[in-house]
Amino acid sequence: MKNKSLKHWLIVLCCCGISASSIGTVVNTAGVFYEPICQDLGVLRGSVAMHTTLACLATAIVCLFAPSLLKRYNFKMLIFVGALLTAGSTILMAFSRSILVFNILGTIKGIGAGMYHMLLMSKILNNWFSKSRGLATSIAFSFSGVAGAILSPILNTIIQHAGWEQAYIVLGILSFLFVLPALLIPFSLDPRKDGYLPYGYEQEEQNMTKEEVSFNPWSKAFILFILIGTLTTFVSGFTSHLPGYASSLGISATIGALLISGGMIGNIGSKILLGILSDLFGVFKSIYLMIGINILSLVLLLFIPVDFVMICTSVLFGSIYGISAVGLPLLTKEFFGEQAYVKAFSYVSFAMNVGGAVALSIIGYVFDWLQSYPIIIVLLIVVQIFNSIGIYLLKK
Repeated sequence: MKNKSLKHWLIVLCCCGISASSIGTVVNTAGVFYEPICQDLGVLRGSVAMHTTLACLATAIVCLFAPSLLKRYNFKMLIFVGALLTAGSTILMAFSRSILVFNILGTIKGIGAGMYHMLLMSKILNNWFSKSRGLATSIAFSFSGVAGAILSPILNTIIQHAGWEQAYIVLGILSFLFVLPALLIPFSLDPRKDGYLPYGYEQEEQNMTKEEVSFNPWSKAFILFILIGTLTTFVSGFTSHLPGYASSLGISATIGALLISGGMIGNIGSKILLGILSDLFGVFKSIYLMIGINILSLVLLLFIPVDFVMICTSVLFGSIYGISAVGLPLLTKEFFGEQAYVKAFSYVSFAMNVGGAVALSIIGYVFDWLQSYPIIIVLLIVVQIFNSIGIYLLKK
């Protein structure tokens, strides 16, 4: 059986499409719709952001049941049904004029995304890769940022010329097209069933006895790890509000859309960089570097709100996605091992989705109340300092 082949990297391609669909179209493009919907329907920004919050919460809940779903149903069926729900609910948003309907459709979208979300991708990549796992994971997860970076300005253009309704229809169709490689390319969850070994798998590994790793979800260490996961994605929720931050400073909507694109470019770069660095130097040093870059970006956003600088800074801010999408899954495996990974990461994934979900609405409502973003940015800096201390304590 081959331990290196083109098939291994085709699996990564499939996961790229899954990432673009389940994360890129659900969360990373949401910000471009907030302002036009607010103006058209005459509602608060926080109210519009609520449907994305509910989508993330629904995804979080489904992630808790993902291990059971993977055991009970074929993973390709989960991808098909999940993508269908995600695409269908997105298209139906084009016909909604009610916040209640937006919230219902957002919840359905989140349920769909949860069926083929981070845990499924992590499981596929962990099974198919022994060596270069960090690189494979970073490439696949970076495509949530690729989707956001490419689609945000395109959707913004469609919104300006044809309306946000048409933009939702385009987004829904694309979200289903992205998963077609995963549905059409034949492969199994276990590479050995297809006659392959995990990428880079060494024969002597076969003789190594792996001890079953258990964990207590109520231990202080695991609760701290869950809190770090929640707070990390809370910080990432600020990306969707970058256009709103730009607008509050009197910066144009075009620049605001570019800030999301910049964040998604940082999303892509940080995931690939963290994957490479974690393979070379270990996940801890890589995460500390990304947290430092993210704190720097927040300081620059706070003190140098100039068009060009903000676009560059938004790229640096995208480092938060490398931490959540690549760093935390690798840390989960580091702490709990191969055997306990799926169970442990289902809790971590739940926490991360809750953090992102809460951030989307809380940040929106805080701005509605205070009409100012600086307090939020300071809070995010404090959160990142706490996260870095927490990871250090867990390592010790």
